[in-house]
Amino acid sequence: MTNLEQIPEPLRPLWRPFLTTVALFVVSMMCFSSAHDIRLPPAPADLKVFRVTLDTEDHSFRSVVGGNRKSSYVLISSATSKEWPGFIFVISGTSFSIEPPVTLDLYVDKDVEKPAVSRKQRPEYLREVRVYGIATDDRIVLDPAKVYQTRLKEKKRQTLFAGISLMLAVFTGAFVVWRARMIFR
Repeated sequence: MTNLEQIPEPLRPLWRPFLTTVALFVVSMMCFSSAHDIRLPPAPADLKVFRVTLDTEDHSFRSVVGGNRKSSYVLISSATSKEWPGFIFVISGTSFSIEPPVTLDLYVDKDVEKPAVSRKQRPEYLREVRVYGIATDDRIVLDPAKVYQTRLKEKKRQTLFAGISLMLAVFTGAFVVWRARMIFR
């Protein structure tokens, strides 16, 4: 639509508001998609605390699929324990370095004791346990409530921005329809 001579004369005043409507609609859909892609960790009240002695740690890059099927590599910190053989404790949302062996309180979303029983039945199967918070005897290293609040705030912000963009797109679309009705009367 760069050539204005191709647009009929009465519709020329409508092309800018129409393009604004389309652009705001696309921005709102992108923001809704971005808000949908933000994964909330479990609520801090739902997490279970286990005291575990971590014996080894590992840092590796893992391919993670993000929004709109874009993949990226993320640094994942994980640790294992001799007390829980066959379990890999994946520390969520941060790179974490320890001097093994160390005893920590881990905030996890699953009950670790039930899978430990099933582990005896299938010893070749390694189970991943996601850790959402870490505490030592004297302080909280990774606060699950703070991580939850940060992600929830970001999700609400993206949803609010998407709603405002969609509302502006509806207003500009209504303006285009109103102007078109005035032109064709």
